[in-house]
Amino acid sequence: MNIRDNLTKEGDEIPPWVRINITRTEYRPPTHFDYQDASSHESFDFETQELIEAYAREKKKRKLKELNHLSKFWASVDAIEKDQLRYPVDEDADPVDEDTFSQGDNPDMIRCRYLKEKRRPITALPEEILQLFPAEVKGRLEVCTDDILNLPTYQEQLYFMLDLTNDSCHPQLARLCGVSRATINNHSRRKKVAKQPVGRAPLLNGTEMARLKCYIEMRYLSNNILNIPATQKYIAEEFQKDICSDTLLNIIRTRKLGKTCTGIPMEVTRLEADPMEIAEYYETMRDFFAKNAVPDSFLFNVDESGFQPWADNTKELCIVPPEVKDKEMFFPVDRSVKRSSQIAGVAADGSWLPSVIIIPRKTIEEEMLQVGYRPENGYHIVSQEAGFITSLIWDFWTETVFIPEVQRRRKQYGYSGEAVILLDGCSSHSTDYFLDECLYNGVTIFRAPSHSSDQCQVLDLGVFGVQKRATKKVRPSERFSQQSKEIIKIFSSWQHVATPANICAAFGQAGFSKYRIDGDHTYYISVDIKHAQKVRGIEHIPIENDDCKKHIKVPFF
Repeated sequence: MNIRDNLTKEGDEIPPWVRINITRTEYRPPTHFDYQDASSHESFDFETQELIEAYAREKKKRKLKELNHLSKFWASVDAIEKDQLRYPVDEDADPVDEDTFSQGDNPDMIRCRYLKEKRRPITALPEEILQLFPAEVKGRLEVCTDDILNLPTYQEQLYFMLDLTNDSCHPQLARLCGVSRATINNHSRRKKVAKQPVGRAPLLNGTEMARLKCYIEMRYLSNNILNIPATQKYIAEEFQKDICSDTLLNIIRTRKLGKTCTGIPMEVTRLEADPMEIAEYYETMRDFFAKNAVPDSFLFNVDESGFQPWADNTKELCIVPPEVKDKEMFFPVDRSVKRSSQIAGVAADGSWLPSVIIIPRKTIEEEMLQVGYRPENGYHIVSQEAGFITSLIWDFWTETVFIPEVQRRRKQYGYSGEAVILLDGCSSHSTDYFLDECLYNGVTIFRAPSHSSDQCQVLDLGVFGVQKRATKKVRPSERFSQQSKEIIKIFSSWQHVATPANICAAFGQAGFSKYRIDGDHTYYISVDIKHAQKVRGIEHIPIENDDCKKHIKVPFF
């Protein structure tokens, strides 16, 4: 039994108009329906499709009525073409891009740009349209033509013309602007209503914003860059206003008081480096290398690096069982291991000098000698109570490593000119023995300005940082003692990162470049502060060397 049979069973209470529809077998056109007359129920049409078609016909009729209204409006213009009524459009003008609505613009500028995009300003007053105005009004419009056309937006032009016409001549203004009379009436009505500022008032007024901008610039020029909490504190103390961080950032960006950047923590002394001293340091070296052709094998940089497992360890990615729910876990680090130091040296040709490790203990295990870490192999280990460099250790390095290496290279390359060593301002580097040996062996010393190692020192720029990270990846055998493990880590990580490519790249970051003289296969050194990528406050220029792509023959067998 179907639904229709179920609904027409005896005893079911079904409304009469529903019974008529479900029992109908053929379509009958609708007639007048009298709700009071039960006999008219048979003529009631409740078909869904019929209702949809009726709604569509009504919608189409309404649309035709609107089009008819527009056609009558344009037809009322006799001898004037529709295109002349419309405001003239400059076809060569660039379209307004959405990117022009910048967040940093003043709200009034944003509104002005929006109005220009919504309807272009009028660029001419056609004489045919002006003839439609009364003579007195036409004269005022002709006199003020330039004033009207110079207004930035269509709305301001219309308001100005409404003032000239004493809020009359709406039909003529409608023809001039290419809109309906209703639109002119709406503009006239809105013109009389005082406009209120859109949105809430800004939290900082113009004077406060100007002071905040000056404060941001002052802190930047003094190498004391602001962060968000410090800026909030300044606003609270100076203006007695409490602004949340998100609102503060929005004000700074939209009002172009400044911009945000990633702040990297740095020692206060590093920020105190004098830019003038750095510039003078590079200028002195540039003049020296311009007068002396120094091969890259005779430009050295020597510095110390400290190693302490507890201080050097940072957060690491750890692996735990899948059922552990903690997002952070602690891993053990032996804090009893004391500091060790390394005296490391590199040359601009990509080679490195034997290292000296300074440990706090006075002895080492014999296992170190058994596995090859011996002085004759270039592995030197000395002792100092705190693991730091001293004048005596520096003299030991000079006598054992540096001077023999300089003499060996002079003999190997047959070079008798000036050699150069770059050092920092550590007092231990100025012993009488070291200075005398450098003078006797023709080594010129250049000392970087105070607190400028992070900008000028070759080893600090491209080697030591990589070595610290590589130290964590060295896993000595468990059969070694804790001290032996630390020494092996330092030596192994140094050999891993002190590659010719890394060393030469570090010299490049410090501003050093190489050149060759015609007919000579030796590479010579030049330097320019503009190539020093880490020196702050200058415009950097990358090193360009087209000769690097030349092909050089190698032995062929």
